[in-house]
Amino acid sequence: MQQADTKIDIATQDLEDGISEAKALAPKAGGDAKKALLNVASLMNSAGEDLAEYQDVPTTLDAFKKDFAAQDEHRLTSIDSAVQALKSIQAADYVLDDLSKNVPTESKSALDEIAGNCDEADNGLQVAIKAMGGKIPTEEDDIDTGTDAAESGQ
Repeated sequence: MQQADTKIDIATQDLEDGISEAKALAPKAGGDAKKALLNVASLMNSAGEDLAEYQDVPTTLDAFKKDFAAQDEHRLTSIDSAVQALKSIQAADYVLDDLSKNVPTESKSALDEIAGNCDEADNGLQVAIKAMGGKIPTEEDDIDTGTDAAESGQ
């Protein structure tokens, strides 16, 4: 759970950086690219809102064990929040992939920077979800949460 805490904190910072960069680039891009970048910022913001539901775990094992049932419920809720955030980040990444196909050379590095923030947040959340015992959803899974595998012990 401590590893998940750290990864979620880092992912949150990556999202904040990506939102700032997307919002800064949007007015320069104009037209459909501006709309796409604002959509990316919105998706990243949504992911951040999902992660805002996450609560840090106690710093000691004894404090964690005091109310294990509540901590386990917190773990399951945290997995769900992280999975929803992951889905938003992946949606933002798809938009960025489409946008990068038509981006002018002078804007490529700024777009790559935003995509890098998405990738870092995505990777961090996947590690966090796995550390909490959750399942990373795939396109084939068509599931709403990552707790299915955690609850069934898989």
